[in-house]
Amino acid sequence: MWTGARHISSRRPAREEGDDLIVSPLPDTPAGPVGIRTYHDHRIAMAFALAGLRLRGLTLLDPGCIAKTYPGYWRILQGRGGLQPSPALPA
Repeated sequence: MWTGARHISSRRPAREEGDDLIVSPLPDTPAGPVGIRTYHDHRIAMAFALAGLRLRGLTLLDPGCIAKTYPGYWRILQGRGGLQPSPALPA
């Protein structure tokens, strides 16, 4: 999570304190196009997909990993104006 968060902003959007991740408010836009590695972890993908509701230019590098736990996630998120997976990915 911290690795992805630090790619979103040039300022320090998150820091680790022991086992905790402290997240600062996100900027309105990322510093540029940002690719977020999910490490095949649906929790990371879902968290950054929610960030994509606010931040345009965010791309998840493995959005298909969400399908194993929530197959309809992209359809639900699209209905709320969120990120859209590429046509090559399951919706």
